[in-house]
Amino acid sequence: MADPSTDQRELSGLYCIWETLSNNNPPPQDQRVFKVGDLVSIPPGVEQIWPIMNENLPNAKKNDLWTLQQIGPAFKKYLTQDKEHGFSNFSQLEYGVFQGDERKDISLLRRATGGKMSMTTIYDDIWNNCFDHEHRQLFKGKKDSWNPTDVYIFQGDKPKILREICEVKERYDKTNPNFFVLYVNKHLRSLFDKNILIGISLKMGTWPNVPKVKTFNQYCDNQFQPVQAGSGSITGKMHQYMQFENKGGKGSFDSKGNSFKFFANASFDGSKEIKYFWESKSPTQSTSHSTEMKDMVYKSLEPGSPLGPAKAKGGQIPVPEFYKLIADYTNGEDINDRIPKSQGDGVNSGFSPGTDVLKEEDIKYWADQITAVKASSLTNIGDLGIKVPNNPNTPRGVRSMPNQIIAKKPYDWVYTLVQLDSHDSNWCFNKYGVEKGAKFRRNFRGKLRVIRYMKAIMNANQKGELGDFLIRAYFTAGKIKLNKDDLLAPYCKIQ
Repeated sequence: MADPSTDQRELSGLYCIWETLSNNNPPPQDQRVFKVGDLVSIPPGVEQIWPIMNENLPNAKKNDLWTLQQIGPAFKKYLTQDKEHGFSNFSQLEYGVFQGDERKDISLLRRATGGKMSMTTIYDDIWNNCFDHEHRQLFKGKKDSWNPTDVYIFQGDKPKILREICEVKERYDKTNPNFFVLYVNKHLRSLFDKNILIGISLKMGTWPNVPKVKTFNQYCDNQFQPVQAGSGSITGKMHQYMQFENKGGKGSFDSKGNSFKFFANASFDGSKEIKYFWESKSPTQSTSHSTEMKDMVYKSLEPGSPLGPAKAKGGQIPVPEFYKLIADYTNGEDINDRIPKSQGDGVNSGFSPGTDVLKEEDIKYWADQITAVKASSLTNIGDLGIKVPNNPNTPRGVRSMPNQIIAKKPYDWVYTLVQLDSHDSNWCFNKYGVEKGAKFRRNFRGKLRVIRYMKAIMNANQKGELGDFLIRAYFTAGKIKLNKDDLLAPYCKIQ
């Protein structure tokens, strides 16, 4: 979750788990609630961590309140009833927040608990001290790419565990850091199984769905069975806005919208079909989109309630894995192949005015790709074109076409936008009467990358491997092992 409340949400969640397990004092739960806005019972003490949790809580945050009411009892039920080798005693528990490269204000927890919560740092000790730089670089320095644990519970001998792990490191060949990470993950699975160390990924729930606990990567290597993907399908159509215009009528020439979205169904190992929502958003000038998956959940208590995307994302595909996924279904193409390379602030610098960034052969390549994507029954990019601004400053020669759509053909669309990409904002103003948007360059490049994503999915479907593609995307986003040698640690998710 990327909003500013993330830290407070995670710390509040751990607080509610502590109250439930160590104090046998689960948060109050509202009864006979018929809509999310009716939720009112704030867990005592949470306001000291997350000040917004008070009697004036806006409805937009009520799903967070629902989560905090439910998360402790849901986790306790898993530990005592659902987990193999379950818990029977919580008296020795310590609690931790996995920081990684982040810095969360743990003092908020100490204040809310009066310093009574026994705390540990064992996960950060493993990440920072047992792992070397070479091990962390396997995950680009991002702990979530190894282990999406936000908070955790622990009961054991920390010095002994750390000593055992670090001593083993000296026996592994440092030319291949993967081997040591695989050993650490194996050791963590044993600790998970024995109830010594259990990592928790906290996700915001969506009322009225009661949060549940799911475990991932907890099986030892000799028990692990690779996933066998089954069928896969796109529900509706893959969609991306392709129109460029005077966005919002605010005098800025840019794309109408920048997210790539679709609904997917996929099955594996004969299991129940997974339904999820794919969204690629926030394009940059030089890298892939942020691509995340959201589970589908019920939206109301009504019988036959429709499903919709959960409030919380199910995970984000790590950039290296996403590059590889796309390359595997586009004959090895890199995500940035034939994408403009020049940098700059996106408005007035970083290029030579009047010089096209893409070559003619590249423009034709993208035109052909767009033509193929537009013709597919899996896609919807029907708004391809450029809407001429209706602006009193529109120059002579363009004024006769305000609000008309030009460049509807793929070649014309690419060529016109390449011109805009390679000229400065003054050139754009002189031609269309509005300045070039500050994010024009990243959004134009993002459009081209999404065409490549769509083509990869179309190719997977044509090869009869759409199920493999969708399962691979879902599992890598959720940091779930697909193969025996995947470097992913065990954890459980509450959502």
